Formats: sequence, C-alpha cells, structure tokens
Amino acid sequence: MADVDASTNLRVRSLYPYETQWAEDLNFGENVVIEAHPSKFGGDWWYGTTVNDGRSGFSPQTYVPVVEPGLIDRGYFSKETSSHT
Repeated sequence: MADVDASTNLRVRSLYPYETQWAEDLNFGENVVIEAHPSKFGGDWWYGTTVNDGRSGFSPQTYVPVVEPGLIDRGYFSKETSSHT
C-alpha cells in the first residue's frame, strides 16, 4: 500500500474481466465502475474499490481506463451504446 496515491481518486471502468491471482487483487467482470488510486511511482497496478459492492484490491491499470466525468451517467459505456468511440 506504500505505492498507492490515496490522495488521487479516479473513476475508472473495466474493459475486461480480471480474475485474481493474489489475495490482495480485485476480481471483477467487464464494465464495472471502480474508484481507483494510481501508483505514486507510475506502477502498472492500481488500488481500487468497486462502486456497486465495495470490494477492494489491486488491479492492472491497463484493464481500467479513466472515465471522463458524465460518460457513465449518460450510458456511454453500456453494452447498448458500445458503438460510441
């Protein structure tokens, strides 16, 4: 946890499902909204908490791009509107 920047809170959405490999990892499916804290030193693993059920852990940063404010609320990332780019 020393590598986690707790002062930075980013809303991200999972592109792919991630199955945990270690006890401290966060398991999630595709299209899950997560409040994430990036690495202080630019590391590839971010610490996050799922918005829908409050589970926490580490996940690969490449699975969870930052979402622009308002895009989640407008359904930008929903399966019904996946044609948006």
